[in-house]
Amino acid sequence: MGDAAALKAEGNKLFLQKDYPAAIQKYTAAINADGQNAVLYANRAACYLSLKEYLNAVGDANQASFLSATKIDPNYAKAYARLGTAHDMLSEHWLSVNDWQKALDTLPPGDDKTREQYAAGLRAAQLALEKLENAASDRAIVMNSGTTTLPWLAARMLLPGLVTRRETRSSAWVVHEAYQSFMEGVNGMNSTKSSGPMLMGRLGLLERITDGILQDNRVFHLTDNNFISNYNRQVQLEATQSQAWPESGPIQIKKDALQRLQEHGWESVRSALSVTIRCWIMRGYIDGNLRGQHQAEVEFLSRGLDILEWGRERWADVPRSDRGSIFEITFIRGVRNMHLHAMMEAHSTNHLQDLEDLLRRAEDQIREIDENPLPTDTEAAPGWTLAFGDYCKGHAYAMKGFYYNQRGNQEKAAQKNNPEAGHEPYRQAAVAYLSAAECFPQDDETHAWFLSCALQAMWSFRAPIRDQLPPMQKLRESQPLMLKIWKYSQMSQGGRDILIDNTLRRQDTYKAALANGKATLDDQPPLA
Repeated sequence: MGDAAALKAEGNKLFLQKDYPAAIQKYTAAINADGQNAVLYANRAACYLSLKEYLNAVGDANQASFLSATKIDPNYAKAYARLGTAHDMLSEHWLSVNDWQKALDTLPPGDDKTREQYAAGLRAAQLALEKLENAASDRAIVMNSGTTTLPWLAARMLLPGLVTRRETRSSAWVVHEAYQSFMEGVNGMNSTKSSGPMLMGRLGLLERITDGILQDNRVFHLTDNNFISNYNRQVQLEATQSQAWPESGPIQIKKDALQRLQEHGWESVRSALSVTIRCWIMRGYIDGNLRGQHQAEVEFLSRGLDILEWGRERWADVPRSDRGSIFEITFIRGVRNMHLHAMMEAHSTNHLQDLEDLLRRAEDQIREIDENPLPTDTEAAPGWTLAFGDYCKGHAYAMKGFYYNQRGNQEKAAQKNNPEAGHEPYRQAAVAYLSAAECFPQDDETHAWFLSCALQAMWSFRAPIRDQLPPMQKLRESQPLMLKIWKYSQMSQGGRDILIDNTLRRQDTYKAALANGKATLDDQPPLA
C-alpha cells in the first residue's frame, strides 16, 4: 500500500504539470499495487479526460464508482462527475444526466462550490439531451423497403443479367450483399423479446448488421420507428450473453481479455471482443449519421481500431476460428474506411480533426491494400471482394482529395492577392479524386460523384479544356448506368444530380465553343 501511495503522489505531481501520459503510467503502477483504491481509478480517469480518451475515462470512472459503491464520500461523487463528463464528451447525454445526478446525491453536505458545479453539469446535460433528441428526430429517415426503386431492390433485378454475362464488377453485387446481411440482422432482432427480466432471441445479429454496414453503409436505414429500441434490446442480449465490455475503454479491455483468455480460453473471449467492437461501430455510426455527432463517432471508431490493431498483432498466429473475424484485415479495412469518413465529417463540422492525421491514415490504407491485394481466384462473393478491396482504396483516395482541397482553400484564403494561390493543392486534389473514381464500377454513383469532385478541383485551378473533357465524358457515360441502381439514394437527395447535370452542360458549352472556333483545347476557362 505504501508503494501505491508514493506512486499516487508522483502521479498527482505529474498531473498538475499536465504531463498526462506520465501521470497515467504512475497511476497504473499504483493500481497494480492497490487495485481496490477507487481514487486511483478516478485520478487516471481525469488524465484520460484531459487527453480526450473518453472511453478509457468511462472505463476508469465506472471502476472508481463501483469500488466506492458502498460509501458516501467526495471521491465517489468525483468519480460520477468524471463519468458524467466523459459521457457528455461522447454525446451520451442520456447517461450523463444520471451520472451528474448521482454525483450530487453522493456529495457530502458542506461543499457548496462543488455542488453548484455538479448542478451546472446536470443542467447542461439535460439541455444537451433535449437538443440531441430533437436532432435525431430531424435526421431520422424511415425508408419503405417495398419501393422497387430503392438501390438494393433495383440491384437485385439486375443480378440475373450480371450472372449471365459473368460480370462481377458492378455496384449491384456490393449493395445486394450488404443489404442481405443488414436485413438478416434487422429482421432477426425484431424477434428478440422480453420475458420479465430475461431477454430471448438470436445471437450473432449484431455481426450481420455491422457486416452489412461495413460492406456498404448506404444500406443503413430505419426500417420502422422501433429500430433504435429493438437495436438497444439486441445489444443488451448479446452483451450480457457474451460478457462483453461495451462501456469499458481499450486499456481495461486489453487487460480483462488477456486474463479471461488465460482462465477460460477463446470460447469466452472471441464473442466478447466481437460484440464489444460491433457495439462501438454501431454507436459511432448512429451518433454520426442520425445525431450529427461526428466527433463521438471518431472516438468510438478510434478505440475500436485500437483494439483491432492490437489484437491482430498480438494474435497474428492464432487461427481465425479462435480469434474471430474481427481481426481479419478486411474487417479492419472496413472500420478504417468508416473512421476516415468520420474524421472528414468532424473536420467539416468543427475543424477539430487534424488534417495531417487524415492524410496519413488515408495513405496508410492505400499502401496496405496495394501490398495485400485480395485473391481473385476464390469463391468469395464479388461484392465482398469489391467492398473490401477497391472500394476501401477509392474512399481513401477521396480522403486525400478532401485533404488537398482543404489545403487549397486555406492557401487561397491566406493569399487573397495571389491569383495562383491554392492551384497546386487543387491540382493534387483533382488527381486524387480521379484515382478514387477509377476504383468504383461505372454503375456506382460514387464513381460519378468523385469524377464531379475532380472536375470541381480542376475548375478551382483553371485546368485547360483538354484535361477536363476526358473525365466529363466518363461522367456522361456513367450517368445512365448509375441511374439504373442509384436513381433514388441519400446522395441523390443531397444534390448529386444537379451537380452532374451542371457539369455535363459545361461539357456541351466547351464542345460548342471548340466547334465554333471560339475556344481551343489549351484554354483555361474561369470558374463559373
